[in-house]
Amino acid sequence: MLSRDYFVRQVTALLKFAKETTNPELAAVLIEKAADLKSQVDELSTTPDPAAQALDVDPETSPLLPDIRPQT
Repeated sequence: MLSRDYFVRQVTALLKFAKETTNPELAAVLIEKAADLKSQVDELSTTPDPAAQALDVDPETSPLLPDIRPQT
């Protein structure tokens, strides 16, 4: 998965190229692409990191959890 910093660098580069070009059509395309990437950055910042989520643990087989099952 690509990092947020990667997208930010790409957006910055596209906007820099759009500013430097004298072709207004090319500048418009570059700005549109930068806007698309920015929306992806925004989605990344609102989506929880799947690596940070707790793993499912089966209490029947997990040696790390105390035995809290009722005694029969």
